[in-house]
Amino acid sequence: MTAADAQEQPENSFRRETSAVLDTTDYLSLRTRRKNGEAVDCPVWFARSTDALTIWIRSKRETPKVKRLIANPTVTLMVCNWKGVTSLKAQQVLHGDARLVDERDPEWITAEAALADRYGWKWNSIPLFRLPMTGTVKTDMSFPRKIQHMRSGRALPDSCLIAVDLSS
Repeated sequence: MTAADAQEQPENSFRRETSAVLDTTDYLSLRTRRKNGEAVDCPVWFARSTDALTIWIRSKRETPKVKRLIANPTVTLMVCNWKGVTSLKAQQVLHGDARLVDERDPEWITAEAALADRYGWKWNSIPLFRLPMTGTVKTDMSFPRKIQHMRSGRALPDSCLIAVDLSS
């Protein structure tokens, strides 16, 4: 085994372990920090890059979580349910640095496709309708406009894409 092979093994192991954990869940708890250091957990839908080193999340641009990410990009991710309750699988905690992805960046297209593939019809539908435990509903759109948007497959204009680059 070469020195390069020895260096790659931990990263490959990290990728396999990370992929195994992420393939078992629909939600991750995204932990951000307030200015005073207090942790804030938020359940999110996500997709991962093919190399399992980046996690993508879409959010409304003006949410407190996005503001916290801009102020402090260091985040923690754990497996959770739709209510944000972490499970026994949360023994593996993922750490990373978050960044906002520009809509003109090719990564945006890759991430949006991965998110749409992962969640199917729900991806562009759920944010448009009032459901229990959702606070990011588009109330300023008419029903026909919501249907038109769902069919378009595009992100809402007030959306942003968050990429979390994982630390191995």
